[in-house]
Amino acid sequence: MLVLALAACSDGGSGGKADSGTDTDVDTDVDTDTDTDTDADTDTDSDTDTDTDVDTDTDTDTDTDDTDTETYENPCDDPDHAGCYADNVWCLDPEDVPQSQLDECTGGEQCVELTDEYAECQCVGDWYQGCYSGDAWAYDSCDELDHVVDLCEDTEDCVMVDDVTAACCEPEVKQQCGADGNIHWFDSCDLEGALVETCPDNADCENVDATTASCECRNHWEGEDCETCPGNWDPLADCAECAGEWTGDDCETCGGYGDNCQCPDSTYTPQPGTNLCWTCTLDETAVDGVCPIPSIANYFSWTEASAACPSGFRIPTNEEVSALFEGCDWYGDELLCAGCESSSPCSSMYSSNFGYPIWTADSCDVGSYWRAGIEGSTACFYCTGHCVEETTIGANVICVR
Repeated sequence: MLVLALAACSDGGSGGKADSGTDTDVDTDVDTDTDTDTDADTDTDSDTDTDTDVDTDTDTDTDTDDTDTETYENPCDDPDHAGCYADNVWCLDPEDVPQSQLDECTGGEQCVELTDEYAECQCVGDWYQGCYSGDAWAYDSCDELDHVVDLCEDTEDCVMVDDVTAACCEPEVKQQCGADGNIHWFDSCDLEGALVETCPDNADCENVDATTASCECRNHWEGEDCETCPGNWDPLADCAECAGEWTGDDCETCGGYGDNCQCPDSTYTPQPGTNLCWTCTLDETAVDGVCPIPSIANYFSWTEASAACPSGFRIPTNEEVSALFEGCDWYGDELLCAGCESSSPCSSMYSSNFGYPIWTADSCDVGSYWRAGIEGSTACFYCTGHCVEETTIGANVICVR
């Protein structure tokens, strides 16, 4: 300790000289810690716990609705009891003979016997069904909503299946034959809807399958609109039978005399180019197909005319007569034709002028009987018997088959 003190005093005597000593103490302590985490832990969680515990508890709660029943007292004096008579509530004796009325059921109420001794007027539920707000509902007997029967989907309509039943039906799901013989849409409830196609006169509607129908030509009719009766089939027999005397499966065999296949023998007159065969009335005798000249005495009432033709023959239609006579034109409801001598078919059946009115099977207005010739024409009478009731009104008859 003393040596150190002396050294210090010596420095102080130098007159303020700076300390030039150098500190050579160097810290060489180096941190060589190189510890690194080399743990390559590759453990994998392979826990495959497959706990399949299934809850098999069953709810065995069998509680039912409240089945309490109301007790009804007999409102009638012994030995009578309340019951229904003439749709009202009455007191009835033990033989159910009415004694006195207790209540009148009105406004749709129904008499309901709730017990053997008690009855009352009620609006009975589920009385009928109807459509309400697009859905099918049940109504009670007082026309009040009871409960919904069916909620219709967006693609369905509520419709009345019958007078008391409503249902949700999908419209236009199939085409079938309607009650009128034409093709209609039907809904999923099988109710007939809008008309799709009207079948031609000589066609029938046929259901092809459960969703499709078509108009098919009837019998032997053919053509786009079933308007043609081909070959020797008879259009007046709905194209189902051979015309005249034609025979065979396809009416291909001439059954008449000579080339006149539509007539059975020479006492009849065939109309060339047609299958029509003409003859006289029962009281006339044709000679080689020629009928005697009719006279005013041959005029028939409609009743007489209807029975005047031979078996298998009939009174012709307007169209058939206009084909027999030539130069025919309509004047209002009357058809006026040239004289018989101007028509080859007619003159072949009548040897001279035939200018009297003629009955036809078509109708005309009452009062349009016949008219005088116009510009040399002969007036032909065209009217059925239900138009003319007077037996004094008559006309001649020619017959066709």
